[in-house]
Amino acid sequence: MLKVILSLLVILPLQVSAQRAFKPVRTALKAKNYKEAVNQVNKLRQDSTYKSNSDLCLLSMEAQKGLNNAENTKLYLKQAYDTVAFFSTTRLIVQEAVCVDSIERAEHGEQGMKTKQSRQAATYLKDYFSNLYPAARFFFRRGSFAEACDYLRLCIDLPRTELGQRLSLPVRNGVQNASLYLTAAFNQKKYDEVHRYETEALLDTASLPVLLECLAYTAEAEQDTARYRHWLSEGLHRFPQQTQFFTRLADYYTARHDYASVLRIADEVLQRDSTYLSARLAQCMASLNLERFDDCILAGEKLLQADTANVEAHYYIGASYVGKAVSVRLPDNALSKSYTQALNRQKAYYRKAENSLERYRSLTPNLQKRWAPLLYKVYLALNEGKKFAEIENMLQWLSM
Repeated sequence: MLKVILSLLVILPLQVSAQRAFKPVRTALKAKNYKEAVNQVNKLRQDSTYKSNSDLCLLSMEAQKGLNNAENTKLYLKQAYDTVAFFSTTRLIVQEAVCVDSIERAEHGEQGMKTKQSRQAATYLKDYFSNLYPAARFFFRRGSFAEACDYLRLCIDLPRTELGQRLSLPVRNGVQNASLYLTAAFNQKKYDEVHRYETEALLDTASLPVLLECLAYTAEAEQDTARYRHWLSEGLHRFPQQTQFFTRLADYYTARHDYASVLRIADEVLQRDSTYLSARLAQCMASLNLERFDDCILAGEKLLQADTANVEAHYYIGASYVGKAVSVRLPDNALSKSYTQALNRQKAYYRKAENSLERYRSLTPNLQKRWAPLLYKVYLALNEGKKFAEIENMLQWLSM
């Protein structure tokens, strides 16, 4: 009995002090001056005595409710309407309700769920929680990704908490919420957050191409080459029509001089679509580097059939014919018939190379470092004096 009396002697003065401190808030609420009530709440929270006070949380919720209703009324009356303010007050009401539950449970244990404050907060929470879903989408659509993430975390996490399960908070569009969160986190370059709901997000089949792209670029930013290759491969396998997966994966293999893998993925794509220009171009590049000159020429010709304006095809065809010419073995006996045949075959390759490379030069006059060394070999082999002298001077100037 003595302990109870002593505890009351401690609690009652605190309650009286709190009531006196909260009077400006109540006065503002009574006058429907909700902004002033919010200001008074914020001032009180600077005092550690009231920072974790459930009654103050409830007063804050009442003030936010007043602001929320004001915007809702404007919408009903078709007046100028502040959507951001409407949704922001919704979120604050929800957060205050969660805070009340936390405070009451910390002070009263399991009995905290049955206090007047907890019951009142629960009513607010059930009334306003469903508005978080449209709020998250509103902020996402306008590109306010940080705000969108704040709302989406509440949408996803709160129903899974003990409080959310006790109140049977609705779980709506969980997969889509996770998908939006992943995308919003990526757009903020918050790569750790990209993975928060990754497993659930990947169930959103409608958004899967975008999600795989985000995950691939996230892995690249995290310098996780294995995951980068994995997500690009997954994207290419499932969405071969999305060129970014192929081109980035081809660049990945090219950087590692793995030209066989470039040819492999190019073949996979071309089996589905023979007019896939990026794959044809990749075939040319990889075949040339592997010195598969005939394959490169064939790929270049098919590339021009599909796109007559493709400039790079001329380069690869010309470079391949130079490669074929260089690979011709001239017999030791310059007077033999076999020597003459080999020399004629070599010159024929150089002639074909000349046609393609001069065409490439005319289309890309500023890329001298690309075509000049090849034309130097061609003109030297074909004994074309004037053309050779011009290219020789050009190479000397480029080397300065």
